[in-house]
Amino acid sequence: MKDFLANTSYEERNAFNDLYELEQSIVGAMHVAGVPLLAGTDFGNPYIYPGFSLLDELEEFEKAGLSPLAALQAAARRSGSQDPISSTPSLPTPMG
Repeated sequence: MKDFLANTSYEERNAFNDLYELEQSIVGAMHVAGVPLLAGTDFGNPYIYPGFSLLDELEEFEKAGLSPLAALQAAARRSGSQDPISSTPSLPTPMG
């Protein structure tokens, strides 16, 4: 169980686990339906660490039913193809 649940009640932990399972099934259903999924950390959340958390997210995609390749594509190929500011497809550029 996640560390942030350590000081919660039995009922709260069960509610969290039920919600987690529901969210996993929704992500899996979206993938099966062909909805493009994008991976990326939600920086600003106290339990999210950029870079390292992305690896956790890839594992979560696999738990939801995505193949390892589909999870990687959500993190590498698809995430760079969307520019949230202009809504114009773009390609990732090297940092430097």
